[in-house]
Amino acid sequence: MDIPTLNTQPDADAIRVEARRLGLERHLLELHTYGVTIVPPEVVGTSDLIDRLRDAILHVLAERHGQKVPDDWRTYSGDFGGPKTWCWLFDDEAFVEAALHPVALCLARFLCGRDVVLQGTPAIVKTKDNQKEAGYLRLHTDTHGVPPPLPEYAQLANLSWLLSDYNGPEDGPTVLVPGSHRYGRMPRPEECEWWKEGSCIEPTPLVGKAGSLAVWHGSLWHGSRPRETPGMRITLPYIYGRSYLEPIHVWSEIVAERDKEKLVEKYPELADPVSY
Repeated sequence: MDIPTLNTQPDADAIRVEARRLGLERHLLELHTYGVTIVPPEVVGTSDLIDRLRDAILHVLAERHGQKVPDDWRTYSGDFGGPKTWCWLFDDEAFVEAALHPVALCLARFLCGRDVVLQGTPAIVKTKDNQKEAGYLRLHTDTHGVPPPLPEYAQLANLSWLLSDYNGPEDGPTVLVPGSHRYGRMPRPEECEWWKEGSCIEPTPLVGKAGSLAVWHGSLWHGSRPRETPGMRITLPYIYGRSYLEPIHVWSEIVAERDKEKLVEKYPELADPVSY
């Protein structure tokens, strides 16, 4: 019996059928079981988009902070960027394409429902020289402002486009605690600083090639470790949430402020926040 085709649960069935079409069923299982999955580039299928996203981030960051784009992001290890790292959607058409990418939308809807809303768009550029607190990031969840106990279902989802290789711990990757989305709480203070001697938590470094899409449950514990290799670690997280949450960015206001009506005409989904 092929349950998703029976139309007994229309919302869930549509997501399952779409996941099957896109080759994502294993990734749905990993999200349910571990709270995290890494979709490889060959499944995402966006090599050209990845290059455009990376170039756009570097140029927008440079413009926002009055800097020069490094000659080669693969070897540049100096300071770059600054505090203006949020709100990217309308700064380049590549960001819109990523937000509406069918693989990303399918996984976001699996975690947060078919009426999922794009909450906000930060960007992360990390080098050996621009790390804070020795390059370690405390364990935390993305479900900010929600008191425990956290529900087992996701209220937020982090979909991070990897725009550079995460080959191992030396690249300064995100670290994750698979299964922690079921704990129902934030990490305690002694658990947050996972790198200190005597810590009871040993998170797993995220590994994935540029072009991968890393997806995790909003209640999953995660942080990051120092970068030791030359070059930039470039990541574009998209934060999606359930429709009852207040969004980080109010896209309709940003469209009006930035005169982006023509972009909305080309991508009509942008006019309806529950469609993406």
